[in-house]
Amino acid sequence: MTISFRAMIDDLRQAGQIEDIEKPVDIRHIAALVDKADKALMFHNVIDYDMPVVSGIATARERIGTAFGCDYGKVYERVSTGLAEPIDPVEVNSGPAREIVQTGEDVDLFELPVPLFSIHDGGPMITAGVTVARGPDGAFNAGIYRFLVREKNLTGIDIVTPNDMQRLALDAFRAGEPLPISINLGTHLAVNMAATYRAPLGQNEIAIAGGIAGEAIRMTPCQTIDVPCVADAEIVLEAEILPTGWTKPEGRFGEFTRLMG
Repeated sequence: MTISFRAMIDDLRQAGQIEDIEKPVDIRHIAALVDKADKALMFHNVIDYDMPVVSGIATARERIGTAFGCDYGKVYERVSTGLAEPIDPVEVNSGPAREIVQTGEDVDLFELPVPLFSIHDGGPMITAGVTVARGPDGAFNAGIYRFLVREKNLTGIDIVTPNDMQRLALDAFRAGEPLPISINLGTHLAVNMAATYRAPLGQNEIAIAGGIAGEAIRMTPCQTIDVPCVADAEIVLEAEILPTGWTKPEGRFGEFTRLMG
């Protein structure tokens, strides 16, 4: 199994589990179309944006199994193996994350086709990014949090619920420092699964992802912060959680439970 987002998409396409949509689609309609579809969808012509959007990869057991090259029931065994036998990541200087680099004034979050998920959302929110931070012992902490796009180069992370990322941020704030993070969009499901597992602080969750995948996850240095990113991620946002406290309200968000949070 090749651990990359692109290889996973190819596997889904070969299995007939992803449909390519070539006609123009409004970014506001993507969530509804995916919700009604019986396959994952890749939108190649999103109005006003220059990049495609893919969604629905993990909304069916068959697709999750295909992503791992096995029957869905075997995925549980992979997760158990990953927890029992983690594989440390390796550092490389290549990968999709390094193909195009934008810094300074060239950074524009509004160029990203971030969907609205429900009609009452407070704004476009990045929801599938794997956020990586470095713990005090050097181990990588990974989690999935939502980011409300606020300005051209400003977003907000929802870490109101107590978790390890909040703990790392608070430790940095007490020292009067920001917490550097990389937000990795478009990663293999092994990385996403490990990021949603609540491992004890100090346990390397990227290593758990490697154990689930059966091979080391490739990490590569970021350009502006001292935290690496997933080399095979399609998009990486290099960021800092600023030590300003919870100072901005956030609009509602339609959760997968069909409740507004």
